[in-house]
Amino acid sequence: MNFSEQKRQRLSRSLTLLACGMLIFLGWNAGSPAVLLAGLFIPSFGFLCAMVVMKQRDLLTVKRACVDGACEGERVDIVLTVTNPHWFPVFRMVVHDRFEPDLESDKLFSLTGVLPARSSVDFPFEAECYLDRGEYTLGPVTLRISDPLGLFIFNRTIDLPQTFWVYPEVVGMPPPPPAEGSPDIVPEGMPVARSGDSDLQYGVREYVPGDPFRHIHWPQTGKCGELMVREYEQITPANTYLLLDLPLIGRAGTGKFSTEEYGVQLVASIAAQMLHGGQPVGVLVNAMPAVFVELDYGHQHLIGVLGSLIPVREKSTRSITDELNEHPEVAREGSTFWLILSRVNFSIDYLESITNQFAWKACRIFLIIIDDEGMVAYESSPEQRSIRPDRDTLAAEIGNRVDGVWWVDITRGVKQSMKSGPL
Repeated sequence: MNFSEQKRQRLSRSLTLLACGMLIFLGWNAGSPAVLLAGLFIPSFGFLCAMVVMKQRDLLTVKRACVDGACEGERVDIVLTVTNPHWFPVFRMVVHDRFEPDLESDKLFSLTGVLPARSSVDFPFEAECYLDRGEYTLGPVTLRISDPLGLFIFNRTIDLPQTFWVYPEVVGMPPPPPAEGSPDIVPEGMPVARSGDSDLQYGVREYVPGDPFRHIHWPQTGKCGELMVREYEQITPANTYLLLDLPLIGRAGTGKFSTEEYGVQLVASIAAQMLHGGQPVGVLVNAMPAVFVELDYGHQHLIGVLGSLIPVREKSTRSITDELNEHPEVAREGSTFWLILSRVNFSIDYLESITNQFAWKACRIFLIIIDDEGMVAYESSPEQRSIRPDRDTLAAEIGNRVDGVWWVDITRGVKQSMKSGPL
């Protein structure tokens, strides 16, 4: 209910009470019982209805249908369902809900008409996850109803505690470099495609009890005189680990334009792209708190990855090498690693200390450097920043230590920077 509707309701109530007073005054002075009774009947009727509505108010129920979380900037569909189990209809109902992640968190709705007895009504609305990633609480819901004449108004607040998570923003990413899966390198605990699961046929063999009949190769069966079946390749998707380094020494920028937010957004976006492509993804973040998410597949795993990034803050005094030493299982054969570093504390020596963790592993490493140009760096002076090598020089120094280098420019954003390809 907006301000004009509230003003109109107050005016209607005032005019009704004024009319009742005038009827009572005229009926008393003119000696007209009919006019006097009319003036007394209206407030009496309103009072009796108010007694019923006061009991009815406590019986009303409200349910909220809403997802448990969404990414920054996404819009969420919410439905409030109000049920009237009473025999008396509901008049002039106003519903007030609060969706905390939205900039305009207060949501007001008024029922146009009457909610009949023993019936329900839905109030659907959209809300935007405007605020930063974090944990929020929705509600409570406030109901306001009145008697049929609008003389008495009753409020009721219903606690509908619901935790809502705002995940990091996921932006559309360009296609990643081709993955290189290996049928001989299978991570521990990961599901493996069985014979016949792929579409690539590499031979024919004798039938073994348990083989699907749809795989029988009838021409070869006729030639050999015994059942023969098609053999398919066994495919293992490439494992992807996202390594994000967010130490306090590399901190720069504030809010949305910071190395912290860019790093978290990169992990969320790359993880979403890889998982939607059917690849297993793991995450290791050097931050406060540190985050380690083991390899897994699917949409539920993506929700777990996004949820693990919610509390990440750029306050750690450790390095990503310290985290790798605590989780040696990350350095697996045949894996692809996306290493995300800030330019504030970037050096060739620091890069080598990380890549040395995979020196004897058959794997690929892609490097993403978050540019801090224009950000307020907390651990470097303007003089130190001015003598740093430019991008091309830095790419030449990195050389073949990694398989590709991306430069995330704060003026272009994550999506456009990654779209431009490696240096």
